[in-house]
Amino acid sequence: MRILSPRMFPMPSLLRFTRPALLGLTLVTALSYAAEPAAPTMLPRPLTLDAALAYALAHSPGLRRVSEQLAQQEGVLLEASARRRPSVGVGASYEYTEPRQFEGFPGFPDVPLPDPNAWRVNLAVRQLVYSGGSVDARVRSSRERVEAARSTMTGAINQTIFAVEESFYDVLLARELIKVQEEAIRVLEKESEQARVRRKAGTGSDFEVLRANVAIANARPALIRARNAYRSRQDALRTIVGAKAEPNDDEQTDLDVQGQLVIPPASFGLADAIRAARIHRPELLADRVIAAAKEEIEFAKAGKRPQVSLVGGYQVRKATYAGSFGETLDGFAVGAQVDWSIFDGRATQARIKQASAQTAQAMAARDELVLRIDLEVRNAHRKVAEAADLLDSAQKVIEEATESLRLAEARLSAGTANQLDVLTAQSALTEARSNLSQAQRDYAVSVAQLRQATGASTVQE
Repeated sequence: MRILSPRMFPMPSLLRFTRPALLGLTLVTALSYAAEPAAPTMLPRPLTLDAALAYALAHSPGLRRVSEQLAQQEGVLLEASARRRPSVGVGASYEYTEPRQFEGFPGFPDVPLPDPNAWRVNLAVRQLVYSGGSVDARVRSSRERVEAARSTMTGAINQTIFAVEESFYDVLLARELIKVQEEAIRVLEKESEQARVRRKAGTGSDFEVLRANVAIANARPALIRARNAYRSRQDALRTIVGAKAEPNDDEQTDLDVQGQLVIPPASFGLADAIRAARIHRPELLADRVIAAAKEEIEFAKAGKRPQVSLVGGYQVRKATYAGSFGETLDGFAVGAQVDWSIFDGRATQARIKQASAQTAQAMAARDELVLRIDLEVRNAHRKVAEAADLLDSAQKVIEEATESLRLAEARLSAGTANQLDVLTAQSALTEARSNLSQAQRDYAVSVAQLRQATGASTVQE
């Protein structure tokens, strides 16, 4: 596998690292995830990387939490927009008064008494016609915050994609390490058998047989740890994608993961990576938050201005006096209402100051975020370059270690080497294979991390 120079990184090259099968799903998820969370289902078998990503996007509790935050902001926007529309209310009341309470009326009992039963039903309509700009400012602010929440959702999707990819490659690494240790034990067992053959033939000794058996025993703990790590990494992957394991169900431990640690070679350029991050990282759409904060200033300023509403209604009530018992009275009433706080103890000025400070904080946070993302991209780019060099080195060592073991076995057969040379060569090959698997995993993860750092996980060409 040839690793290209990390100094070459055209923009289209970055975007080709996206997964086309997931692009539509991620966009739909970002916009409508809150509509209805997917019902829990079993992980598909066999489990490929694309299947794990699709499952995580549909079942991740973290994404569901962020989607509910988006739904909350959409509710805030609806609430803010409601003040633009008329409000309609219906009220009703009933009251009974004991007749003896009327005995104190002047002229009692010669004058007609009020009806002890009193009720009324009224319909009221109110329309705000001027709010000093507060309603429009709050609506615009809420709309910007909805868009910011959508960006947060996209960022959460990117984070989830990377987390799943990293965990998936960890599972593949653990599986490869099991194969490495099993192959090492097979070679050692073969040497142990050959040592017994040599002893019977008189060309070997009990010491060689014993040393071979000790080498096998020393190799078994590494295999046990590798198998346990494989189970543990699968459990971690299941947790990240949001799948629940049934209690006492050992069959669910093995996810039947299918895939390879080897990925196509990639080329990256730091300047293009930083430029891509500044364009595509959803977190950098903080201008929405800044715009929302500025609208909050306008909303606070509206406290200095009057608010004018048109009011109207229709009322039906029972007549009050004895001469009209059994009759009802009804009619319309319309008017206007003006509310203007001339002096509020400087509360409005305080709200303006708070909103201005929040705007300044949002602007500072965006500048800080730009610096942090630039650092993320630089670190991720360095990790890709480092992983590429380590992978190239590990591949060369594999070739040399394999040849070294072959030569040691040949020399032992020819009587020009001893058993220790073979065991040493085998130990070196096992270490080289482990290092190669680790380097392959590190390279795959570093490419995924750089893709996430540049915001390319959900970007279409």
